Amino acid sequence: MASDTKDKAAGQDDGLYIDVELVNRVSDTAETTEPPQPATDTEQASPGKTQGPDLSRILLDRMLRMAHDYRQNGKVGQASDLYWQLVEEHSGTPQAVEAAESLLKLAEFYENNDCQHTALGIYERLCGQQCEL
Repeated sequence: MASDTKDKAAGQDDGLYIDVELVNRVSDTAETTEPPQPATDTEQASPGKTQGPDLSRILLDRMLRMAHDYRQNGKVGQASDLYWQLVEEHSGTPQAVEAAESLLKLAEFYENNDCQHTALGIYERLCGQQCEL
């Protein structure tokens, strides 16, 4: 029966069902096939080449570029969130250093525009990050 292979999602009665049989078939197929290896933006994947560090660098560069774009478009809160993520979660990378420099520029802007409290918060948080390094 069709009702035997479908379960309600999260126990809610909102018309959403999970087709358990379909999920099991997809899971079985996924276990038997290998996922494709991603290639970097600048070069094709070659046998025996480790892509981890290159991929990480590319992703961090993109995060930094997004943060800069947010800042240039006036979305300072979103830019700050990405800068902090780079500084706190990816310390020691060139992208984290550039993000910290961008946060310092932002703090300087706040300081020069009568928002000393906000500037001080950035300075203190950055100082805390530097002390942990």
